[in-house]
Amino acid sequence: MPNLIKYELKTVWRDLLVILAVIILLNLALLTRINVWQSELVFGSSCLIYFGGLVAVFISNIRIFTRDLKEDTGYLLFSVPQSGYSILGGKLVVVLLEFVSSSIIGIAFMYIFSEQLSFKLFNGFNGGSVLQMLGTLYGYISLIIVIYFIIAFTKMIMKGKRLSGLVEVIIFIAFGVISYYLEDIIEKILPQRMNISGGIVNLNISSSKISDAAYGNVSFNIANGVLGFIITVILFVATAYILEKKIDI
Repeated sequence: MPNLIKYELKTVWRDLLVILAVIILLNLALLTRINVWQSELVFGSSCLIYFGGLVAVFISNIRIFTRDLKEDTGYLLFSVPQSGYSILGGKLVVVLLEFVSSSIIGIAFMYIFSEQLSFKLFNGFNGGSVLQMLGTLYGYISLIIVIYFIIAFTKMIMKGKRLSGLVEVIIFIAFGVISYYLEDIIEKILPQRMNISGGIVNLNISSSKISDAAYGNVSFNIANGVLGFIITVILFVATAYILEKKIDI
């Protein structure tokens, strides 16, 4: 798998550098607007830059997978003697690296702006905060695995036919709707929740407009959490199996 990770990094490093450079340059330009624009507008713009960077990374993460299933690069990747687990695992490692690197830079600039504008952004750090950050990473990787499974499954059943993209969208929507109602039913039957107090973020932008975000407070339904983890593992295994046994490039 290390060789696959190197291969994936070689295919995305230019795009990643462009994304990170844009985040950095836009935030540096935004620093010149301090004491020129309203504080709320400056900080909000930094948040939007961070969000835009995450959207770009998300598109890149999807592109990592679809590229090898729908373009000629797939012949090279699937010709090497690697298991589906190694292929999928290598892609997910690169996905995580892209997401984490862009998040570190984006949040770092948000912190810089919060200090320059005298906002109280970070307020303590504890175990709940760590769990929340790990939960965010897990949630993102779970979403990517779901999308990868849908793409691979559609590739398997459609065999490259037209409208495969539409089928992917329909399956994704159906999966989301079913998941929503299933979680609602489970929470009514098994309402037990886990609550962990945290809070590294406690943002108060102005006296007239208060925005509080206690990033670090963890609260989730235990049964849904366990089921979600099991489904994520199953989809990972299923996607790896499809990649290894059912994909015909």
